[in-house]
Amino acid sequence: MPNLKLWVRAGDGDSYNGFDGFHEVADYLSEMGATNSLERCNKYGVTSPEFQGRNYVSLFWGDDDAQPTRSLTTGEHKEVNRLLHSAQ
Repeated sequence: MPNLKLWVRAGDGDSYNGFDGFHEVADYLSEMGATNSLERCNKYGVTSPEFQGRNYVSLFWGDDDAQPTRSLTTGEHKEVNRLLHSAQ
């Protein structure tokens, strides 16, 4: 079974970045300017006031080539929001 990573692309101007854990994801999103809670906008994407419409944040579990394998669970999504809030 392949090792999965959390992949993040913070809007259209960003590249896909792989992370091993939720703390790193929240820290990165905070550095990129995301504030407030992230809301799901599609299977592999979330929005915040800074990243809306087609400029959303891609956030998913994927393989080494950043190909999505599954979306975050509700609990995982809540954990990213909790950590994002504490990183501010």
